[in-house]
Amino acid sequence: MILLIGMSSLPQKVLSQELTTYRASQMQSDLHKFKHALEYAHPGLYTHNSPAEFNDFFNHLLAQTSAPLDAVQFHNIVLQLIAYLHDGHTRVFPANKLRAYINKQKLLPFHSLVQKQRIFITRNVIGKDMADGSEIIAINGVSSDKIIVTLQRYFAGDGLCGSCLEYRFGTSYNSFYRIFPLIFGFHTVYELTIKDYKTNKISSIEVPAVSVGEFRTNEKAKYGNNLHTVSIEETMAEPAFKLDFGSDNRYALMKISRFVKDGFEEPANSFPDMYTVAFRQIKERGNLLS
Repeated sequence: MILLIGMSSLPQKVLSQELTTYRASQMQSDLHKFKHALEYAHPGLYTHNSPAEFNDFFNHLLAQTSAPLDAVQFHNIVLQLIAYLHDGHTRVFPANKLRAYINKQKLLPFHSLVQKQRIFITRNVIGKDMADGSEIIAINGVSSDKIIVTLQRYFAGDGLCGSCLEYRFGTSYNSFYRIFPLIFGFHTVYELTIKDYKTNKISSIEVPAVSVGEFRTNEKAKYGNNLHTVSIEETMAEPAFKLDFGSDNRYALMKISRFVKDGFEEPANSFPDMYTVAFRQIKERGNLLS
């Protein structure tokens, strides 16, 4: 079951052409509406927290709305409410003016891998001297472990699994290059403290934020493809199933991009057939090595 909470129906008072602000009474009224929607429709609301714990946390968030906040700040409070459920299929999506504003903001210029509260660069999409594989020690003076602990208050995977959420930070679900600016503030330049993966030398470097277009154009020019898709059309255009073998045939990498058919013409048994063929090929490669 997927419960989507959109941010488009909130009453808004325009302060500028791009960003809005909300009065305390508006935010608290909407938080109560969100809470009621969860209590009415969510089948696993108390799977990981008791009703008393959920109510205490809700009141904690209410207290944060006692003074006016801008639209992004209130959006991030709603993120915390949903993250507290620890249900990766319950998500918050901004809409209308807020969605447009967030989508216009620039991104961190790299893909990353997060493991055990450590952040590693996997694809650097700008010309700065940041070797892929290098570790990010801090961003704008905030240490990597504190960054990840903070992000875990705003986003959640399924259950209390920390590693699965860290995995998501490297995917298109909760991409680190998008959510760090959203939670820690949008900047035109970020100061990174980096540990080079070859020399172990620690240095500081300033990197510019990049637009979505710059990110994808630079990445494709440098690496030959884009690691993440940005639309359902792109996702469906990718092969549903891909099998690659290591150069020495000693391992196989199976990537399943989706579990849905891309059209009525695709046979119902497509995925079982793919698995059958894949494991037959793996067995055949294994026999060659024995």
